[in-house]
Formats: sequence, structure tokens, C-alpha cells
Amino acid sequence: MLITINHVLGVMMSKQRILVRGGHVLTMDPALGDFPSADVLIEDGVITAVAPSLPVTDAEVVDASGHLVLPGLIDTHRHTWQSLVRGVCGDWTLADYYFGIRLGISPAYTPDDVRLGSVSRIW
Repeated sequence: MLITINHVLGVMMSKQRILVRGGHVLTMDPALGDFPSADVLIEDGVITAVAPSLPVTDAEVVDASGHLVLPGLIDTHRHTWQSLVRGVCGDWTLADYYFGIRLGISPAYTPDDVRLGSVSRIW
């Protein structure tokens, strides 16, 4: 499973400290590098520390064991759910797309279909 910082921040309802603990952290920062297992401390919506083990006791903890943790993917676009039907509408007009996908196929999608389409698109 993929845990993005935006995902964690999305569950924050107020200013607080969140510790993402024990995930495989991809920092995207050449100076820091990546960590097979590390913690990420977020304070008031800002990443303030990344280290193999942070001694934090006063934060809400998100267990990221077995998950990837990486900087947020800002507006990754919203067609990832459609990857299960990719190739179906490559030559359609906008009207064809609207009636075929938006009104035809998408109403039949379940939450599991959306998740599968989104996850399969990441790989």
C-alpha cells in the first residue's frame, strides 16, 4: 500500500502532530536518501523530521509498517480509476467518452473497482 504525506494530512482535522512510524520512506531528497524503515514527523502540516527512529510520544501515530511513505502526489489527476478500461475509449470523442464512460461504465463501478484501478495504475 502507498501512504502519501497528502493522505496523512487529509485526515488531519486540526493543527496537530502526526508521526508516521516504520514505513519505507522515499524522501525524494538526495541529501537525506531513502530509508527502508523510518519515521516521519509532521507538525501543523509541515514535515519537521525524518529519521530511522524518532523518540516522539506526544503525536498521533500512523503505523506505516509494510507501506511506502513518500511526499504527496499533488493532484495526480483523477482518471486513475479508469485504468481497468484503458484502451476502450482511445478514439472516442468527448461526447462518446461522457456517455460511454461517465454515464455508462462509471455508475457500475464499486469502491473495490476504483481501488483496483487506482492501485494497478501505480504499478
